[in-house]
Amino acid sequence: MKFIERVFFVLIIFSLLLFSSISAQTGASLTFSEVLFYPNETNGEFIEIYNTSTTQAVDLTSFKIKYYTSNPNTIIMFAGGSNSMILQPGKYAVILQGSYDYANGIYKNLIPADALVLKIATNSFGTSGMADQTSRDINLINLFNQTIDTYNYSADNSRGYSDEKIILDKNNAAANWANALQLNGTPGKKNTVSPADYDLAATIVGISPANPVTEDSVAVTVKVKNLGRFNAANYTVDIYNDLNLDSQGTTNERIFTNNYTNLAVNDSIIIVVKKVYAAISGDYGFVAQSTYAQDEKVSNDKAVLMYVVSERPANFNDVVINEIMYAPSTDEPEWIEIYNKSNR
Repeated sequence: MKFIERVFFVLIIFSLLLFSSISAQTGASLTFSEVLFYPNETNGEFIEIYNTSTTQAVDLTSFKIKYYTSNPNTIIMFAGGSNSMILQPGKYAVILQGSYDYANGIYKNLIPADALVLKIATNSFGTSGMADQTSRDINLINLFNQTIDTYNYSADNSRGYSDEKIILDKNNAAANWANALQLNGTPGKKNTVSPADYDLAATIVGISPANPVTEDSVAVTVKVKNLGRFNAANYTVDIYNDLNLDSQGTTNERIFTNNYTNLAVNDSIIIVVKKVYAAISGDYGFVAQSTYAQDEKVSNDKAVLMYVVSERPANFNDVVINEIMYAPSTDEPEWIEIYNKSNR
């Protein structure tokens, strides 16, 4: 019985490995992630694909791109591109026109080193390039001549702006694509329209009292929210009393600092600090800063709030009438004297 169980276990493992190998060969994990069909550069059209697998690399040898009704274009290596046809898990492959001058073109400096850079064997996608005013479909075909991904791009882009996928999965519905926010696209890297995997945002909710006056202790409320797609661990929040009003936080201005270990997706923390005594009227400011090593969008890590402290209104009897001259000598003026009894 034990022998049969062992054989059965080995067969299961072998089947899993075989299925994994076949899946990698077919390229089932590949999907279109960006299409630049209306480029700034001559012959600058490109198609980007992404390997959604977290474990399996895919050999792109003999894979093809089919544009609309044209014959498929075979994907190949080229001098100056990547010396490989293997697309690693979680990585991008940028497929350029065969006629593109990569050595002198802008993409050479835009594409990161870990992206696979390939081209098609013919000069243009399809017969004479992709249409820039008419929507067309593109197809990814594997070495078995199976269509493994299809996308119908929307030709409503300005010159130099690509179509980008929002969530990098196999969903090619129109709602999962948008026009890029960056000129010349993002070949070989994260799309501008995609949500960040890791992103903390700091905001200053407000101050209390909302309209401070002199001698108030002013409290500031800060919110840090996880806008990323994954939990955030090991981050720091600092709050500063911006003494010189330069919108920068320095060590001598810091009134709060704390390290945090975890923040779930879409969750937030609220921090209230009550440490600023408004001794005199005038302009004041707070700066809030989140620091997170994995943050992909640092533009929303800092929040600044400027506010005005007004002079405290006088209370009853703070200022009193102290003397009245109502019957002066001839040609002298009448006058009233007032006196400040307060300590302000």
